[in-house]
Amino acid sequence: MCGWLAHSQAFNDLAHDARFLTFDLCGYGQAQCAGTETNQRQQITAGIDRLQDSGARVIVIVGASLGGYLAVHFGPAAGADSIISLSGYGMAGADSFQHDLKRTNQPVLLTTSHADGETRYQDLQDVAKATGKDFAGFDAGHGYTMLPEAKATVEEWIRDAAAQSSPTAG
Repeated sequence: MCGWLAHSQAFNDLAHDARFLTFDLCGYGQAQCAGTETNQRQQITAGIDRLQDSGARVIVIVGASLGGYLAVHFGPAAGADSIISLSGYGMAGADSFQHDLKRTNQPVLLTTSHADGETRYQDLQDVAKATGKDFAGFDAGHGYTMLPEAKATVEEWIRDAAAQSSPTAG
């Protein structure tokens, strides 16, 4: 979500293991909306519903920047099984983000880079530790522009989430 549609092609090698629904929220990226589809929670829920209707067993929501915050904020109630937030921390402030994470039972990967600022980098590490969520820090980029460096980590998270739901997973 949130501007990374063009970068989602980086994950084509997962296509045999996963279904992907990439979209930009109304008002962001390449989204073209009629003007009545502006409720972000409804957009996220509709995307997850569409994946579930197509037979997806596990839903991993990946959001970048504002999309990373919204993935944490709305993903659990919308039906996400796992959440990856690329630079989503700074969109709401530490208290709101930490509150959302504490009420989230799903696995969450929080990412940021030094380009997001050293204070934000350290704050997100602290929030991850305080909430029991995973943290991955990178050198450069914000949101989807971290993907060249973060791709392997994101792929591993998607594969791990799928493996957890496998009938043979223990």
